Amino acid sequence: MSKFNKGFSLIELLITLAIIAAIVAVVTPLALNAIRSAKATKASANLKSISNSIYNYFYVENELPTDVTYLVRDLNEETYGVAYKENEDGTYEYVAFTSDNADLSKMHELLPNVSSTVPEDEGYTFLSNGRDTFENMVAKYVLTFSENGLVGPGAGNLIKSTESETFAFVLSDWLFEEDGSIMPNSSSQVRGIFNGDETAENYKVVVDAYYYGGNGGYGIYVRSTGGASSDLKAYCFQVDVNKTDLLFKKSVGFSDSDISSFKTDFSKLDGGQLPIYPEKHHIEITVDGNHLIAYFNGEKVAEAYDETYQQGWVGLRKWGSTQVVFESVSVN
Repeated sequence: MSKFNKGFSLIELLITLAIIAAIVAVVTPLALNAIRSAKATKASANLKSISNSIYNYFYVENELPTDVTYLVRDLNEETYGVAYKENEDGTYEYVAFTSDNADLSKMHELLPNVSSTVPEDEGYTFLSNGRDTFENMVAKYVLTFSENGLVGPGAGNLIKSTESETFAFVLSDWLFEEDGSIMPNSSSQVRGIFNGDETAENYKVVVDAYYYGGNGGYGIYVRSTGGASSDLKAYCFQVDVNKTDLLFKKSVGFSDSDISSFKTDFSKLDGGQLPIYPEKHHIEITVDGNHLIAYFNGEKVAEAYDETYQQGWVGLRKWGSTQVVFESVSVN
């Protein structure tokens, strides 16, 4: 008897190929879209990280960086770079940029101020250990510095500290200096809630403070409503000097409760050394939905998730004998 090897018929092969083609047609766009999103997320995060590092370097070192390695580690110098130039008004413009092939529209969703406009090389100095040309640039993020710090879109809206307009609600006394800084003027509890939009929901607060010493602590209110006394309702990022904690608390009147999912004992920062005073503190707090996150001198130190307060404005506080000057407060 003859033996026959049974194989696929032509129709079966065509059906199989059609099924494979249909799967590829569905999966390929999804995969490509996921890759584009991942590239955009990575590029946006890198540009934002570089920009934050430039600002922190300027604030801590009191000078402008000249080398990319001063800012970030393990950055691909073939696809990322930083350049700067001095403007006619005496400010410095820093441009963090990338030639990485990322989707600009997706980057805009993550980093609204990102741009694809290619600057002219003339007048710019490129930092060492990064790209040395704007050629093939895909996206950029721009920061502008004056001798007083960050200005322009990246800086947020500076809260002007004129005595008659600064606070909507106060508890105890404040001093208002000619340079715009604000200082608590009491040895007890001091609070101040800025004039602003009590319906504001999501924003970033940037505070530069100078801590001189003393027991107690100081804090920054976000989503604050009601007032500055027993009617206060707010979240508060606290620099608790007595307990050496950096953390988030929920405030109701004069009662506070810890809501931190993550907090930091600041006696363990900087190799176990307590902050030495006089000490500059650069604090960034982001409030987005039910998520609160805080950075202290460039390091993530506290995080919380809570849905109690959905909106409200910004304020300051200090308690005990803590001596602190709030040099600037901005909201973006």
